[in-house]
Amino acid sequence: MAIDERAPVPPYRIILVDDDPDIRAIFGQALRDSGRAVSTAANANEGLDQLGEPPRPAMLITDVDLGPGANGLQLADHMKIRFPHVPIILISGQWDEDIQNPGIPDAVVLRKPFRVQELLTLVAQYLPSLHPSPT
Repeated sequence: MAIDERAPVPPYRIILVDDDPDIRAIFGQALRDSGRAVSTAANANEGLDQLGEPPRPAMLITDVDLGPGANGLQLADHMKIRFPHVPIILISGQWDEDIQNPGIPDAVVLRKPFRVQELLTLVAQYLPSLHPSPT
């Protein structure tokens, strides 16, 4: 049986990038509470640094507007170059052509405002929980 390179193999983690510390804290904790390993970054440069750290990334969730410097679309481009099969969720309060059609293969756009449960549901479509519920 061949190993599917697209399927995350634990240990793995989600990289969450947002320039708003409250968003990082709320979404980061919700993802951890749902059984997922998460590392956070405040900007694209920190997000790029996270790409090289173990365990390997299984998903990138990034705000598009990250303040000064590189934006989330540029970060997502770097992710696809290094990890082409890793799913990406772009979050944005803007809704222009660049956001609707970001040009990043397999990227999903989640428009702000949204509920934490919407994010968790979307993540669950791509990643199994790291800590399966007891049966």
